[in-house]
Amino acid sequence: RIESVLNNQNRILILDADSKNAELLEQYVAMMGYEARSAGDGGSGRRLITDWEPDLVLTNLDLPEITGMNLLKELKADSGTREIPVVVMSDQASEEVVILALSTGAADFLSIPIKMSELTPKLQHALEIKRYRQELRLVNQRLEREKQGLSRFFSDDIARRIIDGEIGTDLGGDSLDATIMFVDMRQSTTIAEMLRPGEFARLLSDVLGGIMEIIFKNSGSVNKILGDGILATYGCPIPTENDSMHCVNSALEIRQFINDYNSNRPEFLKDDVRMGIGIASGVVFAGNVGSVKRLEYTVLGDAVNLAARLEKLTRRLNSDILIDENTRVRLRQDYNLGEPVRARVRGRQESVHIFPVLD
Repeated sequence: RIESVLNNQNRILILDADSKNAELLEQYVAMMGYEARSAGDGGSGRRLITDWEPDLVLTNLDLPEITGMNLLKELKADSGTREIPVVVMSDQASEEVVILALSTGAADFLSIPIKMSELTPKLQHALEIKRYRQELRLVNQRLEREKQGLSRFFSDDIARRIIDGEIGTDLGGDSLDATIMFVDMRQSTTIAEMLRPGEFARLLSDVLGGIMEIIFKNSGSVNKILGDGILATYGCPIPTENDSMHCVNSALEIRQFINDYNSNRPEFLKDDVRMGIGIASGVVFAGNVGSVKRLEYTVLGDAVNLAARLEKLTRRLNSDILIDENTRVRLRQDYNLGEPVRARVRGRQESVHIFPVLD
């Protein structure tokens, strides 16, 4: 019952076989501003815990039917009641009894006869600890939801750094050296016309979902999902020493993933799925643009534009993966590249060297 703890409307269940003692404790607990109930045996107490859902149990260890110690063990073994603090009281206050109770899960120990000067702070402290735990759980749940939302676009480690505040969420950004990859499904309009809406949605979900997993696995981030394609970044928001290599490795894995998908493609697909991939490297602006009401993390720059142009050229050059010269010189291992092609791309005055990535 998270709401009762956070709103200070706490319920305290008192378990004591001595009805007079239970009545006195119930009256005192009510004077402290808590809602109180009592029972005289462990069995009745266990049923009240289930039905009434108290925020704290104050129990005598000496109870009929179910002893206070056994009840404590039951509550701590049950995931549904484990978080309920249990303060135990006993006229047997030897060191062994106290240690046994606390090690079994008791929040605190009171010696009988009870001093009200001890009861008040111990109950307050136990409820305070429970409140802190509930608040922490709520914070962790919120962080987990935020992480799950971020994980749609960033790998888990980057999402965690954003949540931890290592990566800012204010307007503005940085100029970073990065490698950019555009992945696009060829002839998607024609495919969409041939399929039912649900079938096309399944195709996009299966293909783009698989591609995103590959990107995340290779230290990349998904900056945008562009209908039937993806804009991925390597080196922003977190740069590594091998961003270009990670990007090209992703492209090769995407190629293999698409081949495997086509080998077992669903019956509603008549033809194989084809993808075009353009990769370019350079300095880009990476950060948040927009307004305080609507922020979007984006990348801007020549490398972004060039990667998009290279993806468009893949079909004309009969190659599914094309990289630019900047990417080629940054690769730290040998890749099977085709002969360079000098081509003019829209938006550039000079032609650029383009390299097909072979198997």
